[in-house]
Amino acid sequence: MKNLYAVLVLVLCSFISNAQIVNIPDVYFKNKLLNYTPTIDTNNDGQIQVSEALLVTELDVSFSNISSMTGIEAFTNLESLICYYNGLTSINLFGLINLKKLYCSGNN
Repeated sequence: MKNLYAVLVLVLCSFISNAQIVNIPDVYFKNKLLNYTPTIDTNNDGQIQVSEALLVTELDVSFSNISSMTGIEAFTNLESLICYYNGLTSINLFGLINLKKLYCSGNN
């Protein structure tokens, strides 16, 4: 009976600890985030979880050949976003209520 409870607890923990991954379809944007300093992908799993995105307050992704910043909406604690000279035609900043600085010149 103890083994059954142990297995049940392990299964429940695996469901609870399953982190929500931010959808970032642009490969250049994702690579910039995965190789960012200071580290955003703190668990080194090659994905950005919502919990990791929430820790970021400043982000500079300039000169990175990014054409879409889909996924930026998960960075809700972002205060400063710099995205100079990429291939952006639009950017959805809906929900980024803490954003105070936005620098995006040199885009399409």
